Amino acid sequence: MTRKVGVVGAGTMGQGIANAFASAGNDVTVVDIKKEWAENGVNKIFAGKDKLVAKGKITQEAADANTPDEVKETIKEISKEIGKTPVEVNEGPGFVVNRILIPMVNEASVILQEGIASTEDIDTAMQLGANHPMGPLALGDLIGLDVVLAIMDVLYHETGDSKYRASTLLRKMVRAGKLGRKTGEGFYNYKK
Repeated sequence: MTRKVGVVGAGTMGQGIANAFASAGNDVTVVDIKKEWAENGVNKIFAGKDKLVAKGKITQEAADANTPDEVKETIKEISKEIGKTPVEVNEGPGFVVNRILIPMVNEASVILQEGIASTEDIDTAMQLGANHPMGPLALGDLIGLDVVLAIMDVLYHETGDSKYRASTLLRKMVRAGKLGRKTGEGFYNYKK
C-alpha cells in the first residue's frame, strides 16, 4: 500500500528518512524553510545512490528499482515554505533535539543489553512514565539504527564526552544490518 509521506527538513536525517520511505515505494514530499535547501537535500539522496553505483556496491538496476521514476518525481515535489515555530539554538554538536533524543535511544539499548528490561517494557515504561508517544527503542527503529549510531559517533567525537559512547548492542545491530523499519528488523521485527 503506497502512502503519502511528508518529511520536514532536508538535512542528513531528513534525507535518510525520505530515502527509506521512497525506497519502500511511498510517495514522499520533502520540505524545508528554503526551497534551495530542500532541493539540495533531494539532490544528495540521488547523489548517494550514484556513489554506491560508482563504487560497485549496488548495480544501476538496483538503484533504479529502489527509486522508481514515479517516486523520483514525487520526491522532487518541494514546498517553498513550511509552518515552523522557530527556536533559537546556538551552534553545537547535535543541536538540541539530537543531543537529547539520540542518547536516550542509546541508553535504552544499554538497558536492554544489560537485561534490565525487555524491549517492550522499556518502551512502555517511557510511554507511560514520561508521556512519550512512542518508546525510545521503537523510535530508534523508526529513525534507523545506522542513523542513531552515526549521530552518537558525531556527538562522541565532537565533545570527547564518554556519555555519548554508542552501546555495544547498537553497534552489533548495525553491523548485522538490523537497522529498524527500513530493513524489516531492529529492536522489533517488522517482517510479520
